[in-house]
Amino acid sequence: MALAEAHRIDEVKQIRDQAEAMRQYIKQQKGSLVMQNQAAEIKIRAERRAGEMLRDTDLNPGTIYRGNTMLPPQETPTLDDLGITKMQSHLCLAQVPG
Repeated sequence: MALAEAHRIDEVKQIRDQAEAMRQYIKQQKGSLVMQNQAAEIKIRAERRAGEMLRDTDLNPGTIYRGNTMLPPQETPTLDDLGITKMQSHLCLAQVPG
């Protein structure tokens, strides 16, 4: 499965987006609820995988530290660099158990 082979968040995000698009298409075409649920399950698994990857990634701490401005390390990616929003990050991390 492509999800198991994905090693970068942008790859997982693409799988998630494709699963959601497929779910929407099936729903629009009056496809079965089983097929819609299968696409939704792939989407949830991709979100969980992205959450695991985010949890294990050293993320950029931001630029404000106790009221003082500091420059973040250049090698540490921001959510923007990863192509996800704060809300997407939150939703993905919420999928990770424990």
